[in-house]
Amino acid sequence: MVSKLIDGRFPDYEQAVPKYTKEPLIFDRPKLKNALQRIAILSNEKIGGVLFNIQEGGIKITSTDSDLGDAEEDLPVHSSGIGEASVGVNVNYFLDVLGLIESDVARLFYDGVDKSILVEADNEEDRLATYLIMPLRI
Repeated sequence: MVSKLIDGRFPDYEQAVPKYTKEPLIFDRPKLKNALQRIAILSNEKIGGVLFNIQEGGIKITSTDSDLGDAEEDLPVHSSGIGEASVGVNVNYFLDVLGLIESDVARLFYDGVDKSILVEADNEEDRLATYLIMPLRI
């Protein structure tokens, strides 16, 4: 075991977590996890990028690979305020987050093209953790 003493102040983690002004997308975590697992099969192994197209009342998840082909999944979500948006994410990172949340319902906060995505559970037990996923340019 190796340890090092860091002489300095720990950075303010609250500055790394963006403040979201729009209402979250509320989704069924098991359904989203299953859809992402299916899409991950056809995503590029190196990048693992998928595109989330957020629309009123739903989210369309797409993956395009020149060798493997295209994949598309539509899921209903409850949204009130995000409007239409598109964001690319690494499917494996998103699956890791969904694997850690035990709640059947989760919330996704998103506020712009270059901002991170915040995911949290919709129950009090799991809400002690906050998960940030950085966007990809696809």
